[in-house]
Amino acid sequence: MTAALREGSFVPPSGGNATAKGEIIMEPTPRESLQPKTGGAAVASPHLVGAIETTPDHGLKRMAIVIRDDAYDRLYTPLTFAYVAAKQGVEVDLLFVLWAVRVLTEKGASAVKIDRQHVDDEQWFKERVLRDKDLLKIHDFIKLIKRTGHARFYGCKLAAATFDVDESRLIPEADGIVDSLWFLEEKALKANHTQYF
Repeated sequence: MTAALREGSFVPPSGGNATAKGEIIMEPTPRESLQPKTGGAAVASPHLVGAIETTPDHGLKRMAIVIRDDAYDRLYTPLTFAYVAAKQGVEVDLLFVLWAVRVLTEKGASAVKIDRQHVDDEQWFKERVLRDKDLLKIHDFIKLIKRTGHARFYGCKLAAATFDVDESRLIPEADGIVDSLWFLEEKALKANHTQYF
């Protein structure tokens, strides 16, 4: 089965559906909203305004993303940007620093909570995620991004030491724990674009 990207959402095709928990075990394919339009540029949906615009020759080749927050709703934006870019063939490297490094463990990925500022709207937000047939679990979203074959997930060495995240506890999609300076020199400086969340 496949899922399609519609306005920033993962929508099962006819015959496909999400589980009650919002899990979709499908390989997504982009819908018209991300296909090249007249003039050759791919245009992101309204939910992804400013995310990525690429030409058929993929002018954007490499992207680096640094994520420091581990709140459920604050992870959705950088992971969405990573997915949209990786699905278009852009090589995406993500560095999880500070609190976010915990997301690269099974326990951390399943324990993420919505930001306190929006705690009263948590149920509403999750209902919207399910309504749009998006992936509800952060680890499922990471798996989806990894399946594009164009994304690498790294944990910051200093953050891992602070939060007792050992490399043996990383989720299978993680590519390891690295020195932050290595990431900046080898990934961020060599990227066409770097984002910080």
